[in-house]
Amino acid sequence: MTKSRINADNVGRTLINTTTLTGLSTLSISIPSGYRDLVIDTYGIYTATDADYTYMRFNNDSTSSYRAGVLGSATAMGATAQIQVCRGSNNSTHALSQKAIIEIQDYPSTLLNKLATNIGAVYANSGATNPTQYSQLLNYNGSAAITTINLYTNSAGNWSGGTVSVYGIK
Repeated sequence: MTKSRINADNVGRTLINTTTLTGLSTLSISIPSGYRDLVIDTYGIYTATDADYTYMRFNNDSTSSYRAGVLGSATAMGATAQIQVCRGSNNSTHALSQKAIIEIQDYPSTLLNKLATNIGAVYANSGATNPTQYSQLLNYNGSAAITTINLYTNSAGNWSGGTVSVYGIK
């Protein structure tokens, strides 16, 4: 079995940034050069508004440069202006089980589209009794190197909790 080059025993995995989201509604993380791949690890994200989404953009690009498809499905999303990281409950107990891991390959490339996977588990709303697991394949059509990760909620509210960590892979 071939290992993902990102997860291969965490060789070369270096913490770039960790941020607690409490009280924020947007977050921009500068990404240094010198790595080949990125891992974005989110944990415990929840908002004051039930069933609120957390979205991500690269370099604050709000054009329709993103595409996603659900693993195991022939259905693909059309072009969108962001990547859905997770949909969260406003329940802090649910938040303990909410996690997403986004792996981005070749983020410094100026020649290739950026390919990524997003794997996670979320409670869709405060009334949900079990988490939903999901896996997505992602494609970012921007030709510039990724230098900034932008996260934001889809409402006017702030995050009530959660942590985002970004790792570089040599």
